[in-house]
Amino acid sequence: MTEHSKIDLERAEPLDKPADDAGLARASATPAEHELIIRNERFDRKAMVPRHWHSGDPVATAWYNSVSASLPRGEAFFIDTLRLFRDEIPEKLAREVKAFSTQEINHTREHVAFNRLVSDHGYNVESIDQGIQAMLELTAGRPKEFNLAITIALEHFAAIISRRSAAISRIPRRRRSGGRRGVALACD
Repeated sequence: MTEHSKIDLERAEPLDKPADDAGLARASATPAEHELIIRNERFDRKAMVPRHWHSGDPVATAWYNSVSASLPRGEAFFIDTLRLFRDEIPEKLAREVKAFSTQEINHTREHVAFNRLVSDHGYNVESIDQGIQAMLELTAGRPKEFNLAITIALEHFAAIISRRSAAISRIPRRRRSGGRRGVALACD
């Protein structure tokens, strides 16, 4: 492990960065009595969104379009996997699973609507969806615990990407690109 890549595995933070880097680090990401707040936002589907909607940048736009295209099928997989456990879990956890599933349904709905807009702008989001489907088909016939592990891993991966993307969006563009015009890399 190089000096640059050493991290505090307990906090999942780089050792050489202060704990308040970009205002996102916390001692614990999940308080003991955390309750999921179900958001049922419906974004404006009639707004005229430009083709390069992310800062006028075609590369950043394509990146985020591809992320969005990958999510609906995965979210459906998460819901289907958790549904297999609903009769085996304590009541409090069952309520949390129901809230999570409701949030995933709402989230999926918005990504499907956004992906239609992206497709209307000429991006091939169908090929990404098909790739996700092919990967998820590898889980067919596996024990439900295996699929639960996949669900947990993918949710954590999504959280890491989201957190890093939020941190990057707070860094001035010139600093992100080394002074040149360009897209920030998640490893900056």
